[in-house]
Amino acid sequence: MSDNINLALWESVEKTNPDLTKEVPKGSFKLTAIDTYSRIKRATELWGQCGNKWGVKNEKIEVHQPPTPMNWIYATYSAILFYPGSTEGIPIHSDIEVIYSVGTRKGKYNEDWTKKVATDALTKGLSMLGFNADVYLGMFEDMKYVQERVVEETKKKEVPDTPIKAECRRIANKYMQQLPAEYKSTLRETFSKDGGNVIFTTLSKIILDQVCVGIKNYLNNLYLASKIDKTFLEGQSKLLEIAKTEKEIDNIISTCEKETSK
Repeated sequence: MSDNINLALWESVEKTNPDLTKEVPKGSFKLTAIDTYSRIKRATELWGQCGNKWGVKNEKIEVHQPPTPMNWIYATYSAILFYPGSTEGIPIHSDIEVIYSVGTRKGKYNEDWTKKVATDALTKGLSMLGFNADVYLGMFEDMKYVQERVVEETKKKEVPDTPIKAECRRIANKYMQQLPAEYKSTLRETFSKDGGNVIFTTLSKIILDQVCVGIKNYLNNLYLASKIDKTFLEGQSKLLEIAKTEKEIDNIISTCEKETSK
């Protein structure tokens, strides 16, 4: 982030989620189109409900029919985009064909043209504030940048570990680090199948056993803190003693999470 306070808003809205874009063919090249309502939603997150602290005012639509041989009708749109921190707002403009003049739709009526022209003007106005600037600056033409954005957005969706899962991960990582280097990369791949259940080899079973011990200790501490009762503790402990697969352990963890969240 820049130290320039004038770029604070710009830098908070300049990055675009690749999932909200699509390539649109235009002649011999392609454009990156951005989902319109994702921008409106982002503005709402920042400033609140549209029409309250931000939105458009003084809208004006004019329809024109130039004196030409063809039946060409187009419209112009103008308004003021206002938002927190602006004094007079930003003038926004757009134009659109009401009756198509070229292409396969020539002479046909452009349905929803009022909605289209108003939306186009609004998104252009938001772009002047920095919304989705990375697209307008051509950064989406760089696949490396797009992949970096994909990774960033994926991380945002990741659900943080619950305390019990964090403890299991800590234990598993601890014992993984004690294994010879040649085993670490293939540990998850060395398994056999039994009745559709993935049964890990003796090597990985050691780690699963240690995780089970860790869960037992974790549950025992919860019992001592009066967060679970003795019956629940004993029941889950018995299941942990016979658990053989990662799926079985995951089911036990889910049960414990539900119990401790009551």
